[in-house]
Formats: sequence, structure tokens, C-alpha cells
Amino acid sequence: MIYIQCTKKLLEELKISVEKVDVTHADPLYCWHANIFVHNKKKCVLVMNNHTRYNFLLYGLKSNNFKNFTNLVIQGIKQNLLADEFDASAVDEYLLRCKESAITTTSERSIISQIKEMVHFCEFFLDDFKEQNEIPDLVKINRNLNTYVMSKLPQIYSVKAMKEVFNKGLSDREFEANKSELKPRKYYQVKITLEHVQPSIYRRLLIPDNIPFTKFHKIIQTAFGWGNQHLYLFDLPDYIIKEKDPYFTFDKEEKHPVSVRIDDFMKVKCSFMYEYDFGDSWRHIIKVEKEVFVEEDPGYPYCLEGERNCPPEDIGGPGGYEYFVSIRNNPENEEYVHMMRWAEEVTGQSNFDPEYFNLKKINRRLKKIKC
Repeated sequence: MIYIQCTKKLLEELKISVEKVDVTHADPLYCWHANIFVHNKKKCVLVMNNHTRYNFLLYGLKSNNFKNFTNLVIQGIKQNLLADEFDASAVDEYLLRCKESAITTTSERSIISQIKEMVHFCEFFLDDFKEQNEIPDLVKINRNLNTYVMSKLPQIYSVKAMKEVFNKGLSDREFEANKSELKPRKYYQVKITLEHVQPSIYRRLLIPDNIPFTKFHKIIQTAFGWGNQHLYLFDLPDYIIKEKDPYFTFDKEEKHPVSVRIDDFMKVKCSFMYEYDFGDSWRHIIKVEKEVFVEEDPGYPYCLEGERNCPPEDIGGPGGYEYFVSIRNNPENEEYVHMMRWAEEVTGQSNFDPEYFNLKKINRRLKKIKC
């Protein structure tokens, strides 16, 4: 059961009358306060968890949004927990317990004061986007909100507090029982190849299903050995998946990688493109080879095989890398010493070897990416 405790002003916006519910004995992990405010003529709602003070902003709400307010809040909880990389199976378990819901009045003055405190931060972030003449990036705002210290917070950061109590707030017995009934998990076998680079640099991976494109990006970065220092995008048939950036816009519709999951695009024999670093333009062709069902889900991606080292960052794209390799293979070249020292500084690898590939090392790093 989830309780959404609304301020008087928000209840007036919802145009509903509610009975006061005693939530004293309810699990505070399933109780959320909500308060409405207006910024730049846009209606906004800040939602805050009673137990951890984990909070997020709902921005630019219309009349229809308030007609289905409970679902809007639950979807906001889901999207923000996943964006903060909470365990997906635990989030699903939490949401199962939110099937029954009730809208009621507020119960704690301290939470209301903390909501008002965070509203000031929201307005600060929104003003910053307005000054830059940009559309507010809710993903960025909501990530920032939970890294601010507020008065009487259970711990230093609300996102840390939420993560530490989240799984503890679920019944271990029920969670394990539900877990045992789950079907084998689907994994996608994909081959990812760097375009315009010869000899070929590629990785063949097993990717867990039901993950957002933010995590898929992280998997690709780890498998190849990139440093995650630049912007990226996924180019799909109907739209681009990328983080918002006013300096790089495209003709296609854009969607944020936090809000889109990979499953709709992982069709066997299909392919699409991942680009990293719009300056060097490292284009990776992703080809979906098959689906694999795993009985005992390890919960992380796995590299089956691959070839060759990842190019150094900021080398100048495929053309610049080709030039670098030609110098690396010719110690007599006057640029050899300078280029090898530069490559070591950038990659941390002494005597950078284009043929180097360490499968065990890659999988040790991939194992840290919980899916």
C-alpha cells in the first residue's frame, strides 16, 4: 500500500475531498508527501519520501495529469529510482506493493518544511535553465536534488539514505519467494564493432534485458575501455536517444536514455548505431545476433570475445588513430617518442599496443555493472 500525502493546496488542485488517514503504523518507506508550486507559469509538484527524504520534481503538469495523479507519482518513483541505478528487480518488487494506494492529507510538519526547502533548490535549477534559454532537464535536476544536505536528514544525502534502507524495507522472505518464481532471464547477444577502423576492433557481449540505454552506454564504455569523457547517442530508426544538449541537436525526435529501455530495439538480426564523442565521432555498429535465456541470472553483462585495444581518447577519430598507429609502428619517426608519451598519459598504458585485448580484465569490470 502506498500513501500519497498531499498539501491542502495540492488537494484543491486535484479537486477531491479525502479522509485523513492515520499513517502512524504504516511503513514510512511507502509514504510520500507531495506539494504543488508554480514556476514561470508552469505547475510543478515536489514529491518526497517520508522515511529517507528522497525527492523528485514533476514539472509542467497539465489538468489531465492531475486526473491520474497517483499513477503519475508511481511512475515518477520508478523512473527516478532506476535513473539512480537502484536494483531493477527490487524496484519491481517495491512497485508491486504499490498496487493499492490512497491519497490523504499531510501528517508531518518537518517533512513539509523540508519540501519547502527543496522547492527553493528546484527554483534555483529551473531559473538557471531559463537564463540559458534551455528546456529544463528533469533528469539532471532530480539527480542534483538528492545530493543536497537538508535539515534533519536521516543521513547526509537522501539518495544514499534511500539506497541503504530500500532493500531492507522489503520482506526478505516474500522477495525471495517471488524471485524463485521468476522465469529464466533473457540476454541479448550483440556484436559491437568500431566503424571505419582496420583491423577490426569489436566486442561480442551478452546484455541483460530490461535495462535503460544509460546502462547500455555504460556497458559499451566498459567493454571497449573508453573513459566516458564525452557525449554519446544511439541512432535508432525513428529517433535519437541522447542526453539533452543545446549545442548538438538533430532532425529526429530526441529521447533521454534514462527513460527508454533497450528491449523494443533488440530484435534478432537488426542493427543500429552508437556514437561516442561527437568531435572524434567514434561510431559503433551494434548488431543483435540472438537471444539467450539464462536459468541462473548473474545480473551483469558478459563479454564473450573481442579483438584489439580501444583507441586513446581525443586521438582524432578513425583517421587520427590510423596516423597514430603508423607512427607507433615506426620508432624511427621523429614524432614517435612524443606520441608514445602522450598515449601513456591518456591511457595509462606504457608502450600502447593496438593488438592488446584482455578478456578477463574486461569481464572483471563488467561484473561491477549490476543489471
